[in-house]
Amino acid sequence: MIKLMKTKYLLVLAFALITQLGYGQKSVDDLFKTFAGKENVERVSIGSFVMNTINLFKNTMGVKGVEVLSLDDCSEDVKNDFQNAVRSLKDPTFERMVVTNEGKERVEVLIRIENEVIREVAMMVTGEDYALIRIKGKIKKSDIEKLSKKNF
Repeated sequence: MIKLMKTKYLLVLAFALITQLGYGQKSVDDLFKTFAGKENVERVSIGSFVMNTINLFKNTMGVKGVEVLSLDDCSEDVKNDFQNAVRSLKDPTFERMVVTNEGKERVEVLIRIENEVIREVAMMVTGEDYALIRIKGKIKKSDIEKLSKKNF
């Protein structure tokens, strides 16, 4: 009888762990892949060709591409899944730079740095708006300081 109870306990524990693994996002890439294909997600990508053509950020900040997912028109289930995925995100290649909570809105900004250069910025917005924004390139910290001084 005790052996049967232990077996049931272990099965329940194993099932709980397996189901949790399915919901946890391991990386920012996983987050994009998971939610880019959801129903009613608006996706905008500006690749390196367009960025080079318009020179919007290339000359001033080294941005090579921008990708935006807007989940505002998604179902509440998708929004809840996104919110849970953002909160459980544990990507060791990124540093969490900013987390803000204002009213219902929560914004997290993560950066990935290689050799003193910011290679990627990821912003995740949940609450009233739901969005995932990724900026890739070779952004120098000095460029961000210049931009901050100019605009603030």
